[in-house]
Amino acid sequence: MEKIFAAYQERQNILAANSPLRKRVAWVEEELTPLHEPRIPILDQGFMHSDLTYDIPSVWDGRFFRLDDHITRLETSCTKLRMKLPLPRNEVKQILVGMMARSVIRDARNYMFIQPYVWCIEPEMQPVGRSGIIARTVRRVPPGCIDPTVKNLQWGDLVRGLFEASDRGAEYSFLTDGDTNLTEGSGFDIVLVKDNILYTSAGGVLEGVTRNSALEPAGLRLRLSWHLWKRL
Repeated sequence: MEKIFAAYQERQNILAANSPLRKRVAWVEEELTPLHEPRIPILDQGFMHSDLTYDIPSVWDGRFFRLDDHITRLETSCTKLRMKLPLPRNEVKQILVGMMARSVIRDARNYMFIQPYVWCIEPEMQPVGRSGIIARTVRRVPPGCIDPTVKNLQWGDLVRGLFEASDRGAEYSFLTDGDTNLTEGSGFDIVLVKDNILYTSAGGVLEGVTRNSALEPAGLRLRLSWHLWKRL
């Protein structure tokens, strides 16, 4: 891990070189521009009512991570919202690859714009972990209200969970549904390991690409559970 983090830091030092697209770049109307330049019309329905979906494929050392899976999930989300991608998936892939090449960013996450990679837990803290709580004052929005399998910008409950975590001296919050079942955290999945068995939420969550990537190579039995708290 130390070698991985050292190589990452070296790439960040190179990225600090002077380039107009070195930090954030967006693709707007067939042109690449610095991220601070594009504007969203104030009456756009996605802006007004959060009537939108998105996905965030990651890039590590210049290589996309499971890009096809992310685009497939984006297409599925669009179908559920009765939307349609404005471009064929192959063209979306070509645009993303071109954005990475032009930006010279080697480690990134993409919202169809590119910004430097954001860690869920900082590299120096990964060996020891961070503190978390099970939220008491807020519940995850029910699937009957907002489909959690569609990636969306409704973060009201997730942000409230982070507020509670901060108030209780922790950094991360795990949210339950109305029946006290653990669902997910603010931008991350929950996976427990006990007795050589992997447990993760059976529902009420975004079907995470990263979660699948962690589960597949683990070589352990997997159980989808509605009662993760009983495994703690």
